[in-house]
Amino acid sequence: MEKRGIQTNIGNLNREIRAANRLMKSIRQLIQNLKGWITELGEKRKELLAQKAAEEATLLPNLLMKYMEIRKEERKDWTRAGQNRGTSQDLKAVSEALSYLRQKGLSTVEDLEAFLESSGKSAADYRNQMKPKEARSKVIDGILASRTDCKECKPVYEKYQKIFFKKTKEKFKQEHPEVARYAKAAAYLAKHPDDKDSTQKELQEEQETLLEEIAALKTP
Repeated sequence: MEKRGIQTNIGNLNREIRAANRLMKSIRQLIQNLKGWITELGEKRKELLAQKAAEEATLLPNLLMKYMEIRKEERKDWTRAGQNRGTSQDLKAVSEALSYLRQKGLSTVEDLEAFLESSGKSAADYRNQMKPKEARSKVIDGILASRTDCKECKPVYEKYQKIFFKKTKEKFKQEHPEVARYAKAAAYLAKHPDDKDSTQKELQEEQETLLEEIAALKTP
C-alpha cells in the first residue's frame, strides 16, 4: 500500500511490531540465560555454602565469582586454549549478569528468583495485550487496502460481469488482474461486516490509537 502512495500506517505498524518482537526476544533470551545460571548455581549451592558463610553465599556477586572458580576447576583437564576460551566466556557472562543485576537493584538469589518470576508473568501479560492490538491493526490495514482495491478495480470488474460467454469471460479475467483483486478485496470486506459503516478517517484514527498503545506497551 505504501508503494501506491496511500496514506496508511501499515509501514509504521510493521516497524513497531518488529521492534516489539526484537525487544521481547532480547528479554526472553536474557531471562533464559540468567535462569540457566541460577539452575546451575542451585545445584552447586551446597558446595558453595560449605566454602562460604551462608550470608555471603546468598549474595549474587559472591556466588557468581565463586561459581566461576568452580567452573575453572572443572576445566583443569582441558587444553590451555579450551580453558582460556571457557574462562573468557564465563567472564563475559558474569560481567553482563552483574551489570544487569546492578541496574535492577538485585543482590541476592532470592531477589533474582522473585524478579525472574515476575518478569515471566510480565512478558506473558505483554504478549496477551499486544496480540489483539496487532491483530486489529492488521485488520484495519486489510479493510483500507480492500476498499481501495474495490474502488480502483470496480470498473473492470463490472465489465467482466457483463460478459456472457464463458470462454470470453475467462480470457478477460486472465488478461485483467483487476478482476481477481476486486474479488479478493470484496471477500475480505465481507468477512468484516461490523466495519462496513466505518469511515476511512475513523479507521485511521482507531489505528493511530492502537499504534500509540503498542508503543507504550513496548516501553521498558
